[in-house]
Amino acid sequence: MGCLLSQGGVFSQSPEPPNYTIEVHTPEAAPGELFFNTAGAPIKPVNILANDGTLLFSEHWPLKGFDWKVNRDGNITYYDRELLAWVTRTPDLQILDTTYCVGGYYADLHDFIRLPDGLKVLLAYEQVPYAMDTVVEGGDPDAWVVEALVVQELDAQGDLVFQWRAIEHLSPGDVPHQDLTADEISLNHGNAIDIDSDGHFVVSSRVLDEITKIDRNTGEVLWRWGGTQSDFTGVGGHPFTHQHSVRCLGDNRYLLFDNGNYSSEYTGLPAYSRAVEYALDLEEMVATEVWSYTHPEMLFGLAMGNVQRLPNGNTLINWGTLSQHPEHGAVVTEVTPSGAVAFEMTFVPSENLYRCEKHVWLPTNGIVGCTDPMACNFDPLASVNAGPADPDSLACVLPEAGYNCDGACVQDGDEDAICDPVDNCPEVYNPDQTDANNNNIGDACEQTSGLETPAGTVALAPVSYYLTTDGRRLDPDVSQLHGLLIAVHEDGTHRCVWFP
Repeated sequence: MGCLLSQGGVFSQSPEPPNYTIEVHTPEAAPGELFFNTAGAPIKPVNILANDGTLLFSEHWPLKGFDWKVNRDGNITYYDRELLAWVTRTPDLQILDTTYCVGGYYADLHDFIRLPDGLKVLLAYEQVPYAMDTVVEGGDPDAWVVEALVVQELDAQGDLVFQWRAIEHLSPGDVPHQDLTADEISLNHGNAIDIDSDGHFVVSSRVLDEITKIDRNTGEVLWRWGGTQSDFTGVGGHPFTHQHSVRCLGDNRYLLFDNGNYSSEYTGLPAYSRAVEYALDLEEMVATEVWSYTHPEMLFGLAMGNVQRLPNGNTLINWGTLSQHPEHGAVVTEVTPSGAVAFEMTFVPSENLYRCEKHVWLPTNGIVGCTDPMACNFDPLASVNAGPADPDSLACVLPEAGYNCDGACVQDGDEDAICDPVDNCPEVYNPDQTDANNNNIGDACEQTSGLETPAGTVALAPVSYYLTTDGRRLDPDVSQLHGLLIAVHEDGTHRCVWFP
């Protein structure tokens, strides 16, 4: 695992991911923990990283963990490629529920929203036959339109309350960078959805180079921005292309990760990526670039990647798939509004990230649970031990004396499968526990001491004192005695005695 040792960027490498270097960490970095699912490498763990670089949690869940993050209701969500659905865990990582699309659609892995009121927003894709000869000269009359976005909103009970199908609102003839005479056309490859300050949906369509705003009640397209059908003219910078991770900032401001796959067409430079913020003027229909950040290495993430505006005003940037930079894998940078680097981490080659987000993970502020490592319900994530006011399920549960948490003996000196605390003769093999005179001393022990008479009764001299198994001497006051003791009689004989 990676570990911060100094601001200069020293790390400890593990044979398994995540393998990262903390290059920069300053006090200007926003508080919180980094959530990411390592991609690329054969092992793809989900990870939670402290702000100082300490790996707090890392587990490999095969085919599970895409878009691992803290969602808007405070729970942790991720995509399950086996179930084709979204799994939700509580902040202490207990599975809460699984969310599927309805109506025959399968949930897509790009984005998922859970709201505190129980509403859930999912994406899906569909493919439909389309007569492209009606769209473009030479088009295939039997073509298929694929990656056509479907947006679904479900209520707390999982019932559909809203659905929007891109094929009903967008034309495959709007798609740039594709051969529209091919037999298969990708319509929009939706890769992000957000809810604007007015409650309506904003979606990112990668292959359209477009951000689209959708009325959450009627499904009407309110505006289209970017691509071949933009309702806006642009001021400053160059158009975004093949973007990811559009996020609404309020006041008609939007932040996105511009992958920049076609940026060279506008800049004349090799393609490069950037984080960029725009302000939209809905009266003049002008999109103005108001802030952007490009990495000093001119990093180009041809796929994946995301941005996040943090509560302190910083911006977290995951630079996507950096196959053009073989010396390292993913790079995550946090910059201040002025563009100063407050935090940066790099991964070894082949380790990429679809998204990396920073959240204040509630358990690190004091998750309540059992902190006793000897307890059967020890919680390694707990930092506050459960008290009387907490649910009984959180209080420590210790195994019975002589047993482990599975109910197996851990103390069985005579190996007769009877645990010592309940064995009436723990020093002598006596699996049948025979006790003819019912004095709680197994016959095997009494026979060993030579005290048992043929009639089955025992003539005993008065007890002088008792010895504990660790050699302490006790006076013969039975009311104060407990457990397995050795009775030493006035005639010098002795026997094992069990006091419950």
